[in-house]
Amino acid sequence: MEEINQHISTVTLAAFVFLFFIVFFLSFLFLYFRKFYRLQADKKQLEVQFQKEVAAAAIEIQEALLSRLSLDIHDNVNQTLSLAKIQISGLLLTNQNDKKLIAEAKSNISDAINTLRNMAKSMNGDTVIQIGFRHAIKELINSINNSDILHITLVEVGAPFNLHADKSLLVFRMVQEAIQNVLKHANATLVIIRLTNDHDYCSIEIQDNGIGFDTSAEIKEGIGINSLYKRVALLGGKLSIKSSPQKGTTVNIHL
Repeated sequence: MEEINQHISTVTLAAFVFLFFIVFFLSFLFLYFRKFYRLQADKKQLEVQFQKEVAAAAIEIQEALLSRLSLDIHDNVNQTLSLAKIQISGLLLTNQNDKKLIAEAKSNISDAINTLRNMAKSMNGDTVIQIGFRHAIKELINSINNSDILHITLVEVGAPFNLHADKSLLVFRMVQEAIQNVLKHANATLVIIRLTNDHDYCSIEIQDNGIGFDTSAEIKEGIGINSLYKRVALLGGKLSIKSSPQKGTTVNIHL
């Protein structure tokens, strides 16, 4: 009888131990899969947020482009065609075959046509994706330099700087936004953009010679810096801003 009771006790203990491991194993599986699905949900949410930012950046690029085209049409094409009109009107009034004046009128009309043709090409919202980040930056710099509002110098260090299509839109928009901040707030005459590509390390630096600002002051909330931090975080990068009054500003995007 004692042997039977001992056997029953042993079996019962073994059953409890087995049940404990079963419960422990199931609990482990439950916690593992709950964490797994939570990570998957977070990853999906980040992907959705990233795509939203890409779409928003594309829209902002287009809006900035339209604004710049409007200024170009008013300041360049309008003036060029107005001058050509005056030249042609002078020819009609004097009824003279002034070859020099005719050549100048033709040249002005040709310049206006070429400017409009270049504008039409840049109207494509996928320009940054099609031509690549590096060439898009160069076109942006050329368009601003041609306006004589600000002079921008491009410095390239290391291998050619190119990014994945979606990333290129976000980074291009960040550079565009940094330049807009310079135009709006810095009173700068010179900007240097450095593209550094050291294989495992990439950075974009935008440095101006403007009035600068106190980086600890609340003014930074109102000049687009928050959106720069947000987009750099989505790309898994870092953003550093160095500035002080009357000493210019340097924005560095690390990717």
